[in-house]
Amino acid sequence: MELNNSDVQNSLKACFDELYFQYSNNSKYKILLHYLGELSQGTSYALTNKIEKIIGAEGDSKGIVKRIFSIFVESLQNIRVHSPRDSDGNQFTFFIIAQSSSQYECLIGNIVLDEAKDFLTKRIEEINKLEKVELKNLYLETMTNGVISDKGGAGLGIITIGMKSGNKIDHHYYPLKNGSSIYTIMFKIDRIKAA
Repeated sequence: MELNNSDVQNSLKACFDELYFQYSNNSKYKILLHYLGELSQGTSYALTNKIEKIIGAEGDSKGIVKRIFSIFVESLQNIRVHSPRDSDGNQFTFFIIAQSSSQYECLIGNIVLDEAKDFLTKRIEEINKLEKVELKNLYLETMTNGVISDKGGAGLGIITIGMKSGNKIDHHYYPLKNGSSIYTIMFKIDRIKAA
């Protein structure tokens, strides 16, 4: 299946614009960083460094900064490995990092093939039901016995995000044509001010 470059970009932009509007028009949130565009190794590196600097400047504990940074590294790596490429061989993504008085909300979107939806949904529902200790046990079990996909994954990325965020993972699909969807995943991290 081939994804048309302009269709992918236009669809992602429309979804991003709608979600950005929701955050920007809610006085509860302050948008710290947003991005919409191509995802390459160089872009991933630049974005994660920028995220670390911006979150670090907000005065929260270093542990919070490290958790957000780690989740973004994992998320962008998952997109680079698992997200399909368009007809020009490119991958695109968007994200929004918003801050409220009590939490950071981090929303990431990319294209997924419809055949991956069942696995992703099942895995996130499983993760969201688990307590912290159970989640750690699932991680260790998956590391040891996990079934590896043809792209080298066993679902560890999503488990890692669940462990590091400390909150339930939210996700949505926005159907496109050609057997693909825009997939958004949102994680929240509670703020703990540094002493």
